[in-house]
Amino acid sequence: MIKGTLDNNYSSVHGILRDGRKISCDLPRMGTSTAVGGKEENTVGVKHDPYVGLQTKDGWWVKAVLEGDGNSYLLSKGEGRSVHYCDLSREELLLRLS
Repeated sequence: MIKGTLDNNYSSVHGILRDGRKISCDLPRMGTSTAVGGKEENTVGVKHDPYVGLQTKDGWWVKAVLEGDGNSYLLSKGEGRSVHYCDLSREELLLRLS
């Protein structure tokens, strides 16, 4: 869902995974400083997660924040015609990104 005005907006992603867990995160609009990292606020006043959309050193993509404590992430990695998923805590994710 896109929120905000035509000139000042962001995407808000919410969903339910097959196993019933919920995901939720806000993404900055492209071309803003928050699209590259940092939990800074854009002019809409929403804090964006700095890790969603990044790729780890071992090739996994950070797809979403798992609802709950806001400290767990859903990652995915494609191999041929298969996609694999895993969950990581923020601490585990930071180790894979550094």
